Amino acid sequence: MRNLKILKAALLAAPVFLFAAPASAQPGDHHGDIAQEHADHAEDPMPIDPNAVRVNLPEPAEAWADHRVQLEAGRRYSIRVQSEAFDPVARLVRAGSTDVLVEDDDSGGAMSPLMVFTPQTSGEYIVQVKSFAPGGSGEFAVSVNAMGPLPALITTGARTERGNWRVYAGNLNASSATERGAKYADYELRLTDGQIAMLHVLGTGDIDTKLQVFRASERGLTPLAESDDEGGGLNPFILFNPGEAGTYVVRVIGYDESATGAYRLRIGH
Repeated sequence: MRNLKILKAALLAAPVFLFAAPASAQPGDHHGDIAQEHADHAEDPMPIDPNAVRVNLPEPAEAWADHRVQLEAGRRYSIRVQSEAFDPVARLVRAGSTDVLVEDDDSGGAMSPLMVFTPQTSGEYIVQVKSFAPGGSGEFAVSVNAMGPLPALITTGARTERGNWRVYAGNLNASSATERGAKYADYELRLTDGQIAMLHVLGTGDIDTKLQVFRASERGLTPLAESDDEGGGLNPFILFNPGEAGTYVVRVIGYDESATGAYRLRIGH
């Protein structure tokens, strides 16, 4: 990881001005200033470059402070903002555009924004900084670092496994069994020791269903597994791994008493 350049930025009431660091400044962080009443942070912030030139602007500001950086297309960058004076939030835009490319609040720890970004186009970008709390101000530091490339994707598996799916066509309607007003249907599931089942319901129309799995001896009591919308849309999905052989009950139940309609239950091993 290598640091880029040092610049100085300051947050003012509109308009926003940028201050360049002197030629003798050390490479590393980019610093700016925003004046505020200090608040105690829950975490100690990471140390800020002691060689940075600090600018004192005691006037509070509500606008974003702009800090301009040059980024190279296809290269991954980490952009960190730190302040001992206020809780910063940050975002990144392309120069000449108002579209926010990435934004962050506390991902860097100690209430410090940390953004990771890979530009598609080389050129000038703007790191914009302001206080999370209204009226907050004080000095801040911006660090822009080039990161190494992402590791190559794994494309070759150890082996290929085929699964078997059993598909049930069902319908929740006026003749269905009910529990607390919600209509349901129960299906038997037999598993051998160590066997895993994939359970998925695909509803038609706007039917909203849930999946529940019980031990056969505890049917309708506390479910071993339950899902609402994990299968996409209003559809439930469960990867069920009980860890022991046995007979289980899979229940397809409406989300509420109004849930009716056709569905397909798919059980794969």
